[in-house]
Amino acid sequence: MADIPVGFRPINYDSGQVKSMLMNTSVTVTKGDALAFTSGYVRRAINTDTKIKYVALEGKTDDGTNEGLLCVRTDGVEFLATTDSTPAQSQVGSVADLVDHNTVDENAASTDYVFEITEVVDTTNNIIKGYFHPTISA
Repeated sequence: MADIPVGFRPINYDSGQVKSMLMNTSVTVTKGDALAFTSGYVRRAINTDTKIKYVALEGKTDDGTNEGLLCVRTDGVEFLATTDSTPAQSQVGSVADLVDHNTVDENAASTDYVFEITEVVDTTNNIIKGYFHPTISA
C-alpha cells in the first residue's frame, strides 16, 4: 500500500460534505485529524470524545483569531483509518473507540461507540475502513 494514511482519510461518499469550520484559539490541527468541539469551535479530538462530526482536510495552526479550517463532515462518509495495533477480520462489524485524534482502538470493548469497522485493509500498516458512528444528539 503506497499511500498509508495518517489519521482519517475520506475515500467515498464525501461529495458536498466539505466546509470551513472555525478553529479553537491557538490550536494545531493536522490533515486527517478527527475533530470535536469546544464552545462552538473545532479542535483535535481526544480519547473521550464520542461525537466526531468532522475530519480535517488540511493542517493548520490557529493564529489566535479562530481561523477557518477546511473539513469534511463525517455523516455517511467512508474513511481509511489507522489503528493502534494489528486489526483482525473478527473486528469487522464492531464499533471502536478513539485512542486520540488520529488513531482507532480496535481492540478495546467500545464504551464510546465512535468508529464502525467495515473492512481490514492492511494488517502490516494497521489500516482499516469504516464510518464514524452516527450521533443522535448535538
